[in-house]
This record gives sequence, structure tokens and C-alpha cells, in this order.
Amino acid sequence: MRPILLLAALLATPLAGHTQTVLASAGTGHAAAGLRVAHTVGEAVIGTFTGDVALHQGFHQQTTVTTAVHEAAPPLLMPPHPNPFTTGVRLTALEALHGVSVLDVHGRSLHHHGPVPGHATIELDLAHLAAGTYVVMARAARTGATHAFRIIKP
Repeated sequence: MRPILLLAALLATPLAGHTQTVLASAGTGHAAAGLRVAHTVGEAVIGTFTGDVALHQGFHQQTTVTTAVHEAAPPLLMPPHPNPFTTGVRLTALEALHGVSVLDVHGRSLHHHGPVPGHATIELDLAHLAAGTYVVMARAARTGATHAFRIIKP
């Protein structure tokens, strides 16, 4: 009986210095001294402001609108095949490449093939590699963009 009374007393006692205020039930904004606080329906807003930086906590929704989205760059090569491989892989470049490298999981270059013309198919002889996971990294000659594929030797 005593633990229940103690628990009830603790729950009934407000925590000193900790309050939460709901600013509005329909959502609105408030501005004062160059600061603006906006909130949505029934949301508690906690904000810290320093100059142009605002740190929000809770479900606060920013009023930022995205005006542009970067499109993904087109691939530089077709996926290597066969994958998994035993002796080597075949790559088809979709544009001219500065080079193609095969890297181990630590990023060390194990094999490099020089410039590759666009729409060319090359064969990489990788029979000397041990079983494991490798990365084929290609770099575009024109833009310098890179594209990577994971290949596996069982």
C-alpha cells in the first residue's frame, strides 16, 4: 500500500522548472525581436535561436520549400558481368572513360585499365585475385564523375 501512495504522490507533484506549453491548437506563427516561431496543430514548440541559426525540437515543420532537385548522373558503364566471377568480368562503357580500376575492400588499387572509348566493351582478367569482394571504379574522361560497382569472386 505504501509504494502505491508514494507513486501517486510523485505523479501528483509537478516537476519544478519543467513545463510544456502548447502555443495554439490550429497552428500559427509569432514574431518578436527579429525571431519567428511557427507551429502546427496542438504542437509544443521548443526553439533556441542564435543569429541566423534556429534549433528546433519536436514536430516543428520548417517553411522551407525545395525549388530544385539534382538528377542522378547517368551511369558510366553497364553493370559488370558475370557477377560473381571466376576469371574476369566484362564491362561496357556508356561514355569515354579516363580509366577503370579494381579496388579491394581497403581501397587499394589491384588492377587498372587505361582510357576506354565510349561504347567499348573491355574484359578485365582478374583470375589472379583471391576470393572476396571487390569494387570496380570507373571515372568519366569528360566530367571526372565516378561510378562504382561491387563484384564478388567466390
